[in-house]
Amino acid sequence: MQVKVYATLRSKIGRAKIDLEAGPGDTVRRAIHELLRKYPVLAPDVIADDNELVHHVHIFLNGRNIRLLDGLDTVIQEGQKLDIFPPVGGGRHSVFMESLETQ
Repeated sequence: MQVKVYATLRSKIGRAKIDLEAGPGDTVRRAIHELLRKYPVLAPDVIADDNELVHHVHIFLNGRNIRLLDGLDTVIQEGQKLDIFPPVGGGRHSVFMESLETQ
């Protein structure tokens, strides 16, 4: 299966796409553990101490948030893809505040 990582996760491992072995009946949990076996540097950003998802990471299976499916226990079908997003933020607070003050 193909896994894509974005933003800071991508910069940590130096690549955007990873191919993983996934067979019939495999779950997202198994795919994530395989990913972390290959790239342990991602572990703190993806899996919490209780072996569940870090609350701010978002994982999509074929465009659907796994939290709205069966979470890490979601079964992967042949040909499906995972996308893993770290938390994303941005903007400059000072610019925003300055624009409010001039209104």
